[in-house]
Amino acid sequence: MSDLRDWLRSNKFEQYADAFEANDIDLDILPELSERDLEQLGLSLGNRRRLLKAIAERGIAKSKPSDAEAGEDEREDHRRCLGRDHYAMAVVAVGNDAAQWGGQKDRKLTGEPD
Repeated sequence: MSDLRDWLRSNKFEQYADAFEANDIDLDILPELSERDLEQLGLSLGNRRRLLKAIAERGIAKSKPSDAEAGEDEREDHRRCLGRDHYAMAVVAVGNDAAQWGGQKDRKLTGEPD
């Protein structure tokens, strides 16, 4: 059974699966279908509207990151922030030290030439 047929069944459009398959339409092509395309495939006006809405909702759901992906993004952001905070604390610490040594250590830490 095809992924398209499964998707059509889950959205109560299984009666159009044969027409979609006969026209080589799969899940990759689905978002590109126009109302005119659906009319040519034999869908009524109401079902064209319903199917276009379901296709749009599929696109939104597909573009949302999963909970696992979202959690990983948050953890990565947290790690980056921690890294910046630690760097800032090191610069402050070295900056305080550098004031005693004429600023030499601060320039070396930040990569500025002497």
